[in-house]
Amino acid sequence: MLIRKAKAEELNSILDFQLAMARETENIELEHSTVKKGIMAVFEDPAKGSYYVATEKGRVIELLHYL
Repeated sequence: MLIRKAKAEELNSILDFQLAMARETENIELEHSTVKKGIMAVFEDPAKGSYYVATEKGRVIELLHYL
């Protein structure tokens, strides 16, 4: 397993993790477009935070977000 800073092209994987986390922990369905805008804002402005991913065999298997 490799942990590294996420790349903007992994937006869809990050989005899937964020939506699944809200379902599992809060039992809510978040608005897809709103979450996507939030993720893109982090990539556009590093002061908002950073995403890190754990990968295995080139596939994202876990998401971490640091503010």
